[in-house]
Amino acid sequence: ELCFSLNSPCKEKNLFFFPALVGLSVFYQQLCHSLSDISCYGFNAIGLAHPNTMIKKVEEMAEIYVAKIDQLQPQGPYHLLGHSFGGILAYEVARQLEQKGKVVDLIVIIDTYPRGLLIENQAAEMGKQIAAKDLVIMIVEFVASLLGQPLPPSLIDKFQELDQEELIDRLFSELDRLQKAVGITNLFTPYIVRVLWEAIENNFLANVNYQCLSTISPKKTLL
Repeated sequence: ELCFSLNSPCKEKNLFFFPALVGLSVFYQQLCHSLSDISCYGFNAIGLAHPNTMIKKVEEMAEIYVAKIDQLQPQGPYHLLGHSFGGILAYEVARQLEQKGKVVDLIVIIDTYPRGLLIENQAAEMGKQIAAKDLVIMIVEFVASLLGQPLPPSLIDKFQELDQEELIDRLFSELDRLQKAVGITNLFTPYIVRVLWEAIENNFLANVNYQCLSTISPKKTLL
């Protein structure tokens, strides 16, 4: 699902949440439960909602998000929030909304790297490709945190010296173990795990290659 409600959508003010690199907005849910006077909507990565549509540009992702926001809230002012890669998405969505003559009242950007720093620290080292084992660890850590489960102490060692297909198989095994620990059996299937892998790789490259075309002028910006 591209967009879903993170709390009871019955208030006058909306807040739109954009996903971090892992591509899921469900981890904002606990925060949204405390925002009783605001309707919270979370966006998932487009590649997760539509597996055959792996868009590789932030600008094109934002166009799809803006179209959905228009459906949910045709008029401003708009309130946007994004963590990590979600901060880049929120910024570009704000830019496109303002280009349409709409008012962005608030944009909250949490733990988001400026593009130059991202390229210096990550792309230069990885050749613009995220290391496969780091991708596995990122997903497992995220899901373990989401489900409230501890990580095995030797997590990093478990993914050394494996090729990509072996890593994806190991990733499914770890996620299956985590979901069964909380009584879930069908949240992560082999198909979902592969789509998740592709969506995160895609988001990483989109993040690295993003070039902001203009500045924005929201009434409030929180970093």
